[in-house]
Amino acid sequence: MTRANRRKRRRQSLPPYESSEQLRACLKAFALATRKTGTVMAADLYRHQTQREETIQKILAEGEWIGADAAPGDVAGWQQRGWIFGVEAGGRLYFARYQFDDHDEPRPIIREILAELGPAADPWTIAAWFHFPNGWIVKEGCSGPVAPKDALDCATAVLDAARRFRGTFAA
Repeated sequence: MTRANRRKRRRQSLPPYESSEQLRACLKAFALATRKTGTVMAADLYRHQTQREETIQKILAEGEWIGADAAPGDVAGWQQRGWIFGVEAGGRLYFARYQFDDHDEPRPIIREILAELGPAADPWTIAAWFHFPNGWIVKEGCSGPVAPKDALDCATAVLDAARRFRGTFAA
């Protein structure tokens, strides 16, 4: 096999990227993984990135999100103080609607939950924690675990689940 054919074959085996943002995220993850371990399997890295993108799309599709430009009140200040969280998608900042009460003010329980969860390097980790059912949260009348966003009226259970999650990698 000639050198040109080997190069061509290598290029064909690279995973496709839908956007430069996705490519940057993948390269950043690759750099972090190689820095920490010295090696990384490209297929595992690509699979992780693909699953992450699918999860983000699911969270966005199944939730009610407000763009920063249409969000109520001082969302930038509230976010900076840790009263709410925001996520970035497509170069825009979004806030989950469940963080606000009927008067478009931050729900106090969100601030308490965020304090229990602790600092997160990735806001999508927080969004996923709120979005997906959590085995530590069971609500009366429900047949199984409930997502924290759907149990904000059960402060004790949600705060306990947040304490248990802190410092882990899975909800």
